[in-house]
Amino acid sequence: LVLDLKGFGARHLHTAMLRSLVHLFGIGQSKYPESMSRIFILNAPTLFSGAWNAIKPVLNARTRRKIIMTNKAMHEDLSPLIPPQNVPQFLGGP
Repeated sequence: LVLDLKGFGARHLHTAMLRSLVHLFGIGQSKYPESMSRIFILNAPTLFSGAWNAIKPVLNARTRRKIIMTNKAMHEDLSPLIPPQNVPQFLGGP
């Protein structure tokens, strides 16, 4: 799963959004723990770290290790998983 947070801002940080994220991650880790190999969160703004710190404690350690976050458009661990021709241009593809 690849999430691009470009454009994410303060207007998105509210209680309902945080509850939704906690709920979605909860479903993923309880119902589909082995089908989620990695989650890449790209273009994560500094502001997102506060939301992430609120969400992390409710996730189990195994799920937290599967989540990779960066403030860049691409992450070096993601490059080998996606053929270059399939990477969208806005994420650094051709």
